[in-house]
Formats: sequence, C-alpha cells, structure tokens
Amino acid sequence: MTVETEVAALTTAVNSLTSTVNVSKATLDAAAAEAVDAYDSFDDRYLGVKNSAPANDNDGGALLTGALYFNSTSNTMFVFTGSAWAAVANNNIINPNVALTQDLATNGNDVKFGDNDKATFGAGDDLQIYHDGSHSQIKDAGTGNLYIKATSGVLIQDNDTGTNRITTSATGPVYVYHAGDQKLATTSTGIDVTGTATMDGLTVDGNIQFTDSGSSNRNVLYLDDSDNVVLATGTTAGARGIDLYTNNSKSLSVAEGGDISFYEDTGTTPKLFWDASAESLGIGTSSPDTVLHLAKSSAATLRLESTATALATGGVLGAIEFESNDTGSQSGVNAKINSVFTNTVGATSLQFFTSDSFAVVDSTPKMVINNVGNVGIGTSSPNLNGFGTGTNGLEIADATLAGIRLNGNAADSMYFISGADKHWVYGRGAVPMTFSTNGEEAMQIDSSGNLLLNRSATFTTAKMEIQSDAGDASTLALNSIDTDGSMLEFYNAGTTVGSIGVKDGYLTAGNADAGLLFLGSGVKRIQPWSVSSNSGADNQIDLGYSTERFKDLYLSGGVYLGGTGAANKLDDYEEGTWTPTLGGGATATNMSGKYTKVGNLVTAYLIFENSTISGTPDYIVSGLPFTSVERTPLSVTYYRTFNTACESLGGFLTGNGNTMQFVGMVQGGNWVTAPLTAGSTRYLFATAVYQAA
Repeated sequence: MTVETEVAALTTAVNSLTSTVNVSKATLDAAAAEAVDAYDSFDDRYLGVKNSAPANDNDGGALLTGALYFNSTSNTMFVFTGSAWAAVANNNIINPNVALTQDLATNGNDVKFGDNDKATFGAGDDLQIYHDGSHSQIKDAGTGNLYIKATSGVLIQDNDTGTNRITTSATGPVYVYHAGDQKLATTSTGIDVTGTATMDGLTVDGNIQFTDSGSSNRNVLYLDDSDNVVLATGTTAGARGIDLYTNNSKSLSVAEGGDISFYEDTGTTPKLFWDASAESLGIGTSSPDTVLHLAKSSAATLRLESTATALATGGVLGAIEFESNDTGSQSGVNAKINSVFTNTVGATSLQFFTSDSFAVVDSTPKMVINNVGNVGIGTSSPNLNGFGTGTNGLEIADATLAGIRLNGNAADSMYFISGADKHWVYGRGAVPMTFSTNGEEAMQIDSSGNLLLNRSATFTTAKMEIQSDAGDASTLALNSIDTDGSMLEFYNAGTTVGSIGVKDGYLTAGNADAGLLFLGSGVKRIQPWSVSSNSGADNQIDLGYSTERFKDLYLSGGVYLGGTGAANKLDDYEEGTWTPTLGGGATATNMSGKYTKVGNLVTAYLIFENSTISGTPDYIVSGLPFTSVERTPLSVTYYRTFNTACESLGGFLTGNGNTMQFVGMVQGGNWVTAPLTAGSTRYLFATAVYQAA
C-alpha cells in the first residue's frame, strides 16, 4: 500500500465522518425545534396556576378555545369556552362512564337529577326513580317484585303536614288513613273498618247466618246452599214475625197474624199498614177506618196515573166514580170527577158530574175547574176576560140572575148578585160589612153607613174616618195624573169652600183667591196663591186681621217691611243688658244698663236707683253694648242729687264709640260738662237711641 493510497482512504473516511456528524446535528436541531413548538402549544393551552382569570395566554396572545388554568383563589379548574371562562368542577361531568372502585361520598352535597333524568338500577334499568315534570315516579320496569323493607315499620306520610297515609308496624297490622284519621286496620283474622264500608258487591262462599245471641236455634236470615234467601222467625214460643232494618232503623215488619207495617225513616212509627183481619190499608196510620185510609200531618196526596203515551184533547186522564149498589133503580154510578185533557200539550181541567135521578150521571158537568184555574158553576168554559184578559177566578152562570149567598146567619146573610140591569152587594141585618187583609181589619162599613178605614169603631160623627198605624209614612195619599189643578175639593151644602191641588209639581191649598203655594225641592218657600186661577197672588192677601191677629212669629231670617229691597229687610231683634263703667275710676252700687236692638237701631238705658257713688267720677259713662255710628243725643228723664249746680241735665253719645257723655245747663243758659257727683241716694234715668255701626 502506498502513501497515496492511505491518504486517499483516510480522506474518504474523514469525509464520511463529517457527513454523518452533519446529519445528526440537523436531526437534533429539528427535534429541538419540535420540542419548543410542543411546549409553546402546551403553554398556550394550560396557562398554569392563576389567582384570577387571565385575559391573554402566557405569550400575550389571544386565548385559545379549550385553554385551561387553575384558580388558586377558589381552588377550581376553569376552561375557556371561546368567549368566557367556565368552572369545570361545577359541571360534574364524568365522560366517558367511569366504573367506581370505591364508595362515592357526596361530602354534604346533593346529587341532582332534572325532569325525566332517571336514577336507574339493574342491568336492564329495572328500577327507575325520577320526576316527569308533573309527578314523582318509582317504577319497577324489569322482572321480579318490588320490595320495601323496614326493621320497625314503613310509613307513607303527607309531605306538608306529616300526617299518616299508610303505615305498617313490626307487630303485624297495616293501617290506612283518611285525612290523618285511621279508617282500616288489618288483624290476625281479617280487617277492622272504622266508619262505613261501601262495596260494589259481596261474594261469600258458603252460608250467611244471623243468629240471636240468646238462642242458637233462632236463625232469622240466611242464604242456603241453593242460593235461596230464607227468612225464618225461629221456633221459640211467643209472638214471631219478620223485621227488616235499614241504617239501624226498622223499615218493614210482618207480624205473626199477617199484619204488614212499613215504617218511616226513623223506624218508630208505621206509615203504611195492612190490617189483615179488617182487610184495610192505612197509609200514614196504623189504624185504618176504611178500606183505604190516608193520613198525614200535612199535604196527604193520592195520585192517579195514566200510562197512555199520547195525549188527546177531551181524553180522560183519570176519574173517581161514586157508585151505589141499591137494589132498586138507583144502583150504579151516581157521581164522578173527571180529569180531562183540554189540549195536546198537557193542559187539564177537572169536571164534576152529578145525577138528578136513576143513577144516570148527566153528560154536562155541574162544575168545572179549567186549566187556568177558573171555576165554573153552570158553565163548562169559565172565564173572567170581561174584567181583563188573563183574569182568573169563579164564574157562576145563569140566564137571569147569578149570585153567591154567604149564610153565616140566615137573618144576616151576605149576597153577591149579578142581573141583566143591576149588580148588588147586599147584606141583611144591622151588622157591619168588614174588609180585612193579612188577618187584620182594614175597612168597615158599619150599620149606619159610615166608612171606617183601619178602624173598627167610630170616634167622631164623620161619615168617613181614616186611621194610620204607628210607623206609617202617611194616613192618606192622593195621586193626580193631570199636570196641574185640583186634587181634593171641599164642599159645604154643595158649595165649594176650598181645595188642595198641584201647580208645576208643587202643592197648593186655599179657597178662591186666598191660598198658598208650597215650594220644595231646593226652593223651600211658601207664597201667596190664587187657587181659582192657579197662579200667583202678589200683594193681594193679608196675613191676619185687625181683630183676628196672630200671636208670635218665629223667624230665623228677616222681614221685609214696605218693600223688597235690602234697606227694607229687618233681620235682627235682640234684648239684653250692658255693664256701665264710670269715668275717673269711680264705682257705684245699684247701677245697671239695658238695651233693645232692632236691626241696627239700638235703644240703650242707663239706670242709677238709690245708688252710692264712690271715688271721683267724671261726666263719662262707657260700656255701651254696640258702637255708635255718629254722635247722638241722649235724654235724661229723671235725676236727683246729681250736680245741683246744673239747672237741667242732658248728654250725647260719642261718634264711632260706646260712651255716654253728660252735659248740663247752668245759670245764664250755658252748657257745660256735668260730672257725676259722689255720694249716696243717687238717681239717674238716661235713654239713648242710636244706630249701631
């Protein structure tokens, strides 16, 4: 081998090694790059532990849907839904299905199922527990039985009140309740029912026997082997019969002698009784007096029923006939009562027939009660249409005179007669004719012809008397259907002396041109009125007369005198006392004041009578009851031991004030103020007439 060959081989080996090294480094670089990319992807999907929800990934980029982070504040794993973080732990999702390898503890939390989400048990979901949205269901949907087992007992109770519905006990009984009250309990021999057991039927395999506890040989009711119902009264001595009871009350009794009794609802009194020996039937009585005897405290009813299915006008619905068995010619039906259809829609009438002789019932009924309740005597088609269509009542028909006689006493009979040209209500004898309503006498025409309303005896000599009862709104009410005019007129010997009438809905009363109109409905006044013309009578009627005066007039308003203007109105009258006050601070005994006020005109009186004046009085006395409009003179009618220096004494009232000021005339004719003087036996009478402000 030459050096060149060795060098060439070495060169080839070095080149091969260099190529191999270069290839390994590229592979490593690629793997490292892939690892970096994988970590970055993992870092973008699991962001690690955070104390709050991050807004970006760890690189500051946008969050990826499905990214995770663990919240160290709530110790909860969160997943990013693409728009928000959601707690993974709250979803309680285990998917796919996981087989437990140990017990599952809820740690105080609930396992919640939505509507129609089921808790199922068994390989084929045999037992299912769920709520369907309306009801809770426990369903055994598989094979086998559903067992509910308990050590002490099983209780089904009301959720709200806790009251029992069905309970069991360890000792054996099962109890069923209604509204908390026990109604059924099982026993070792059957069931015990509290209350009433209602059944659609009862099937018994064997005989049913009811025996008298006092004797074993007195079977009273049983079903034999041939399904015959046997009623037997036994073989013991004494009265034997059959009694049937319903609701613990006797309903039917068959006595030993054949008498049969059906009892009313209390089971104490027979109401239908067959008397076997008398061959009589009593309904409502146990001692029938006739072949058929009906008795009841009220509304005893006998019904005759026709079974015909079609109605025919004139057809007889039912009849009662009265027949004699006289051996002579009178044998046969002597009278009858028919119920007859008067149309085809069920209207009926009652016809009463009698016979004149030979037991031949007349073909024309003597009396009829038709379908509307009219009673006809002497006519087969009674009606009172002449009095008013639809009026029902009694019609007695005759070609000449038809009437009714009420014969309480032959000498004092009462007649109602209708003839061709006259009608009478006629009472014989000197007795009153009385009309009563509601059991009380309302009107009477006495034997003297007096008319008494609501009275049984006269208390005046009037021909008509009307008396009201306590609490009645009025004694007499008159209603006029005319607009205006007289409603009640009064006469004396045929001559009008007065009337009561109406004008525009208001009452008028009076005679000729002297009357009054009474206005109400908000107007509330009485004014002069001419009854003859039914119009106002202004300034025509006097109130009172010079020798026929009224006494007192009580008014709450005023009186217009001599005119209707405001200045003519007198609306005030007053009398009273006032307390005089002496000027200068003086006082006096036996000093008084009086006044009379008519409108605004005041008359005031000042009186000192045997008075003693103390102090230093001046010429002023104040305290008048009303303020004077202007200065007004006063007069002194009498005085003594007052200011002897004055020849005469007078004074005036101050304007717009309430004081009297006294002045006197001294020798020479001058007027000066006249002070009152202190001392005893003082007399003064002063009068002031003034207008009050």
